[in-house]
Amino acid sequence: MDLLYRNRWVGLLAVTVEILIEHVQVMSYGKRMVDPVYYTFNTKAFDTFDGMENIALRFSGSGFITVYIVFLVLSFLCFFAYLPLSPLLHKWNRQKGSFASPSIWFFDHIVFGVCFIPAVAAFAEVTYCDEKGKIGNYTSVTCWENGHLVLFELGFIGTGMAYFLAGMVFPAFKNERKAVDRGWVNELNFPGLFKLLEIGIIYFFVPAYLPTLGLIAHCSLVLYMLIFSTYAELHVESMKLAVLMAQMWIFACAQHVKVDSDKGSYMLIGWAPCLLFGYALLPLKSLLIKRDAKDLPIAK
Repeated sequence: MDLLYRNRWVGLLAVTVEILIEHVQVMSYGKRMVDPVYYTFNTKAFDTFDGMENIALRFSGSGFITVYIVFLVLSFLCFFAYLPLSPLLHKWNRQKGSFASPSIWFFDHIVFGVCFIPAVAAFAEVTYCDEKGKIGNYTSVTCWENGHLVLFELGFIGTGMAYFLAGMVFPAFKNERKAVDRGWVNELNFPGLFKLLEIGIIYFFVPAYLPTLGLIAHCSLVLYMLIFSTYAELHVESMKLAVLMAQMWIFACAQHVKVDSDKGSYMLIGWAPCLLFGYALLPLKSLLIKRDAKDLPIAK
């Protein structure tokens, strides 16, 4: 744990792995981006998305409801513990070698880091009702009956609490302790926007089969990153832009599947080049425009 805080290279490696895991978790929704009644990716693309789904910490049946309950309880406990204890938590977070540091790191990078998307997926997928009135990953309840409505409402509340912690509280913690994935100067806007995008993908763009809106949302964040510096470490910033570009490409593939299933599916081979291109953009920009440490207007 001490290495993660004090060794820059180990910290950067850990953050890189976390970003890539989150990216695979988002990518696992690829096959659901188009309405299967009318459009579908070809078999190879479908199998690729299935493979990603198998390693994306998403479950069905009893595993699904277990994940739902565990993360709902954690979201509630962390949210209501933070409100009264925030002065103490921020004080301990700023102290090097604090006894609370391992716990803060664990909840930051594991519970509300690599497990954020599986948690939101569990909360959101109770809204994925099929034509038979069943939830795809949990068929033990019938849609729009009392049990389902309870899951539906608690899921929305859990999502809001998880977003508050992952998109607002923990980015502030990172800035305080000068973590490798801290924001640029006083930048605290982008982490929240990035988490909001992930929630939008799971709750809206995918179930509504609207890859065009997914493209627009990704383009907006890409432009934000090209205009403003968002992270203190150029590598972390470049990784974030890389996954945005790659995800934008997947949405473009889904949109093209509506025109030509085979061509849209074969376009998926452009995922890796988009990842590399996105990573290279900001280092190239930094050669032309120096990264000046200026506060954003909202941070002044």
